[in-house]
Amino acid sequence: MIGTIERIKNDVLMKCNNLNDKTINETLSNIIDSNIYHFTEELMNLYSGLNIYYTEEDLRKKVNDIIKVPIIKKIKRKLFIDSLALQITNDFYIEKFLNREISTEKIQKGYINELEKNKSTNQLNMTEDLDIQDIIDNLKSEIDKEIIPDIKENNMLVNATYNCIEKLKNEIELSLNKLISDCDNFYLTYLLEDLKQEGLEEKPFEKELNEGEDNMLDEMINVNQKDGIMEQNINKFDKYDDMTLFNKAILSLNTKEEKLSRKEREVNDKKDEIEKKLDAANKSIEMNIERENILTKRKLELNSKEVEINSKLSEAEVIFLNIKPLLKGLNNIKTFDTEGGK
Repeated sequence: MIGTIERIKNDVLMKCNNLNDKTINETLSNIIDSNIYHFTEELMNLYSGLNIYYTEEDLRKKVNDIIKVPIIKKIKRKLFIDSLALQITNDFYIEKFLNREISTEKIQKGYINELEKNKSTNQLNMTEDLDIQDIIDNLKSEIDKEIIPDIKENNMLVNATYNCIEKLKNEIELSLNKLISDCDNFYLTYLLEDLKQEGLEEKPFEKELNEGEDNMLDEMINVNQKDGIMEQNINKFDKYDDMTLFNKAILSLNTKEEKLSRKEREVNDKKDEIEKKLDAANKSIEMNIERENILTKRKLELNSKEVEINSKLSEAEVIFLNIKPLLKGLNNIKTFDTEGGK
């Protein structure tokens, strides 16, 4: 059984690898060439009658040099990154089918979802999407430099040129998404073809996994104690080859690492938030202390002025007390003169 499993794994893997090579060399190349052809044809129709030094052939070659190689590299990288997810998905279903645990009907229903789930777990700590904006920006920069100066006085023509560039981007991205989706469906077809060639009867299975259920990494050695005798179940990992186990271990570890990294980021975010609040509180305390110092200083100044005013008030009272007898004497003198005294 193990030999059969490994043979089917290798056959399916080889077919998938051949499909990827054909996709890159033929399908992808045709998609890019076709879109470039329509793009340059549309641009040259816009510029008909204008003094543009580019011919359609020159423009096509220029656009091809700018976008074709980067897009091919991008798709090659994506297929490589997704290859581990593909292998894990195929191996999982091959083993479950040959061990009579899942039917081809269940495989057909759950395969694409399982493959997408494995792709999203980022097994190699690398990512690649189908966004080609950076590549198209390089094309736009070249057109801004070589063509736009000749047509910049015609705003309608400039806008039409940019619309053509945006249309090229959208159509290529749409084609790339369909290309990847078609590859996934072909992977499923190859898997089902190889499984059906085994001629296994579609009879009731011992157990069937729910769609998308994956318990590959939860199979452990169960040690049970019965009547004082330790009974150890067979290690279910023995049926996997070393490379498959290695890939599954990487998948599991990277998934756990991502969870830990996410929790660590959350803790760091909370820590930063707390530190910001502490900084704000410290600044508020410092401002309050500064205000308190200013108020204390002003209070001391007011106390000093109060003492000075009280001192001057006391001096004034002494002066008034000394002047009072003098005023009384002057008043008596005035009365005496009024009454006819000497």
